[in-house]
Amino acid sequence: MSRANAIGRLGMLAVGLGMGVAVAATSGIASADSTDIDPAAFDPSALIADPAPAASGLDVAISIDGSTLFQEGTATAYSGTDDIAIAYGSDALATAGLGTGDYAFADGTDAQAYSGVGNEDSATAIGADSFADAGTGNGDTGFADGSDTGVIAGGESNSGTVDVAGDDSYASAVGNNDFAGAGPDVGSVPSTTDVTGDIASVIGNSSEAISGAGSYDFAGALGEALTSSATGANFLFELMPSL
Repeated sequence: MSRANAIGRLGMLAVGLGMGVAVAATSGIASADSTDIDPAAFDPSALIADPAPAASGLDVAISIDGSTLFQEGTATAYSGTDDIAIAYGSDALATAGLGTGDYAFADGTDAQAYSGVGNEDSATAIGADSFADAGTGNGDTGFADGSDTGVIAGGESNSGTVDVAGDDSYASAVGNNDFAGAGPDVGSVPSTTDVTGDIASVIGNSSEAISGAGSYDFAGALGEALTSSATGANFLFELMPSL
């Protein structure tokens, strides 16, 4: 019940009581005791008490700069210094931050987003069982939008072990059952040195694109059930279907 309604009801009650007292006094039939109010006979708390709140049904967690600002339900968010993590959905998980300026957003049942062994990394996972990991290096971006879709940009920050890093890597996948990976640890021949500027992009369903183990590589898959690979050297390019 809102405070305004409660105040209004109390005001109406006061007016009613005042009118009753006035009528009794002018009629001459009320005794001296008739104008008294028995406190036990009237309990105003019933008018102003709020009802017990119902369960929200939300699964939301927000963590900024290492502090949990909000947590409701089964969603979980963790952040480090100058980082932001937001999780929305049943058992969703967002983790940002062994570096600074990292961002992780997970939206969907069992969605997972990890960012930030390096700095200024961003991971976004949208959809049931989606997965996004960005950031053994700096400036990496991973974006997954679809159920059972995953991306890794710049290497696996969630692994906890970084041998080589990927900087300014970008991996995106839009569709269902897709995977896109860009950075040092992709393909059959992982890089032994840091790499930079790799791009992998998928638009479609059940497709895969991987680029890296070298620098400035591009792999793209535009369609259904396609595979694109540009790995093992620098300045490789592959787009499926081919032009």
